[in-house]
Amino acid sequence: MKQARKAVFDFQICNHNYYLADLLKRKDDRQPLLPDHKIVIIDEAHKLKDAAEQMYGSTVHENDLHHLMKRIITVEVKKKSQKILKNRRNEVLALNQIIFDELVDRIPADQLTEETERFPAEITHRIVLLLKKQLLTLQELIPLMTYKERQYVIDLKKMLDALKTFISLDHIC
Repeated sequence: MKQARKAVFDFQICNHNYYLADLLKRKDDRQPLLPDHKIVIIDEAHKLKDAAEQMYGSTVHENDLHHLMKRIITVEVKKKSQKILKNRRNEVLALNQIIFDELVDRIPADQLTEETERFPAEITHRIVLLLKKQLLTLQELIPLMTYKERQYVIDLKKMLDALKTFISLDHIC
């Protein structure tokens, strides 16, 4: 790679993931992996979308929060925090249901199939507001966790990052 950066060359070959990693570094104003270029020829371009989804994508399934909340409710917290934990958990689950019901309601009835998750999600203003409330509620769970529950904190933060993707204006959903 050092030689490729210094030398003059006519073309360079790389795989989809390496090219996408280079784009990410450039976007973050970091040292690119590839030399500057003006033209890109992508072999097997039909695979580029899948590679991009794998590297940059976030997926949140309706049951993800249910599973996380089911695990979190079993943690041992101080007596006074148990009620707060239970209330926040119930709020998270209720908001989750409302959000996914709203998303499904936006799908035309003739499009409802077992492949519904492939239908483009329309993130409405109402869904953004619900997601923001969901994010705040999830963040309130983090201080309730002790050091022993650090894996739950990691899982909560991953979920928060994934949900934040869907309220960002520069993402495709």
